[in-house]
Amino acid sequence: MSAMKIDPAEIEAQLTSKDSVARLEAVHNHADILTAQQVERALTDSDTNVRVFAVAGLSKSMDDVQVERALTDEYAPVRNISVNRFAGRMNDAQVDRALVDPDIQTRASVLSDLAPRMRDQQVENALTDKEPTVRAEATKSLVMRMNDAQVDRALHDPDYRMRAQALGSLSSRLSDEQVEKELTIRNAAWREVATERFAERMNDTQVERVLTDLQPEVRLAGVTYLHQRMTDAQVDRAVRDEDTDVQIAAEKMLSPRVASQIPPPREQLPRMESALKTPESTWYSSGVYVDKENQLKATVRISNKESGVDESHKVSFEERVNNGDRYYSAKIERENKPTLYMNVQTPNVKAGEIRIARADFTEFHPEEQDKDKRFGRVQGQGGWLKPNEAILKNAENNRTAAFFREKLDVDPVKQVEQSKVKAKGVER
Repeated sequence: MSAMKIDPAEIEAQLTSKDSVARLEAVHNHADILTAQQVERALTDSDTNVRVFAVAGLSKSMDDVQVERALTDEYAPVRNISVNRFAGRMNDAQVDRALVDPDIQTRASVLSDLAPRMRDQQVENALTDKEPTVRAEATKSLVMRMNDAQVDRALHDPDYRMRAQALGSLSSRLSDEQVEKELTIRNAAWREVATERFAERMNDTQVERVLTDLQPEVRLAGVTYLHQRMTDAQVDRAVRDEDTDVQIAAEKMLSPRVASQIPPPREQLPRMESALKTPESTWYSSGVYVDKENQLKATVRISNKESGVDESHKVSFEERVNNGDRYYSAKIERENKPTLYMNVQTPNVKAGEIRIARADFTEFHPEEQDKDKRFGRVQGQGGWLKPNEAILKNAENNRTAAFFREKLDVDPVKQVEQSKVKAKGVER
């Protein structure tokens, strides 16, 4: 429904309804045409979920007072999304406060947004936080800021899960000698973890050693993560392994070794792609594109191997304007599953930086008895929309690239160039 056909009285009635869901829907659907008074009322709504949606949808029109209030909201998810939206606007005091937030999940999730703003002591504080969740997130978000002593400490963290995750996050920082040490540790379960984490760094000798390990769980990890590296002799040995699980994995992963059995690769279509991984290892992946009618659309996949979730959705976006800035919103109805809201927008950036779009998701869980848990932004790592190779090959004549340039002021080519420059800066 366009703004021209909406009755202002109807919007006001929704925004002042006693039903919090109605107020939330009003904020989501009409964010671009709310008056200053209505914006203020939404940002101070008594319902926590309405405030979360208000900050998410109205962030570009919020003044400094409203930003400060959101950053100090009593409800942790409001503080969390506020940091995500205003990381570039926050002053030093606000950054300091966010990094010591009493809520563990908030303290962990803000690290990726505030990493460029953190001082050395704040990096150290995050890496030594008493909560393993915070330390784990710090290791992922601050890997290029860590000194050798901090890397070594993370690899010897007292929490087993933290050490296992640190192996993956810090793999690029470990010397060949350290990799060898982890791969030859006496604990078989740890050798299994190390095999997964260092699969791309292992030399031929290490690959052979893993595939002939005395413990079947290590050999299974070898077949699972090293199957592309295996020689014909190693393949033959794996399919004859004395352990049934190793045999099954080998037959499943290694049978199509004959070139004629491998189907030709599918042609890649131009997409702006994003992937967001939650702490529960659920992936929210999307491929955003523009069709022949110049309509912004996307394919969305929600998957989790452990829980068996695997959903695919095709969505069409509606253009919205908030304080002069365009963004695109879609509502995904899921069969016997929570409704999913998806927004494609461009967060505020610092002066001189290239604008980058991201895909954000929010779920509605009607089965929750606690109303504070019915609506929640999907938290996790990632979410930034990046051009795939098909877009970059012909960016000047590509509909999707042109749409992002014209409608969202996002240049996919410049986005990639900026990321390469930043990467070189980190290497130096």
